[in-house]
Amino acid sequence: MAPVGGDIGPAATFGAIALVYGPGFQCYGAIAPGSCNGDLMREEYEVRGEVPGVGEYRRLREAAGLSPKGVEAAEKGLPNTWCGVTVRRGGEAVGMGRIVGDGGCFFQVVDICVLPEHQGRGLGKLIMRALLDEYDRRAPASAYLSLIADGDAQHLYRQFGFVDTAPASVGMFRQVKKIS
Repeated sequence: MAPVGGDIGPAATFGAIALVYGPGFQCYGAIAPGSCNGDLMREEYEVRGEVPGVGEYRRLREAAGLSPKGVEAAEKGLPNTWCGVTVRRGGEAVGMGRIVGDGGCFFQVVDICVLPEHQGRGLGKLIMRALLDEYDRRAPASAYLSLIADGDAQHLYRQFGFVDTAPASVGMFRQVKKIS
């Protein structure tokens, strides 16, 4: 697995959104002036093909209402990202998303989150579009991409073609131990 990150490549600007992408990343052509609500177009956000640092990752998850992850878990997990996107405003990470997986057969969308004060501006769509563009470009045709939709996030994911697996299958999970 080659995580997306490291050196940042060329930048493109759509309206006031500066899109920055790493090596091999394609420009997110679906994001153009007028495609998101007006608030997003008046502010400057960078979408980078990168994985946030451990501290940023943990801060974003907790501030956005996702379950907390320990330092050890983040340190082990983040380097195994198959594709990562971080949204920044003024250099600060305000949103992120990742795809993890085995690099060929199975992939999962995880960690889609935006800080509450930046929600409602189309950033979740921007993150999903960037991740899916990269997935469509790099993943084998027979690959399987899944996700767990928490609460109302299912409405966002449906916009990108995700459908319920039930009744054919049911998502399940097992947690090793609780974080104290």
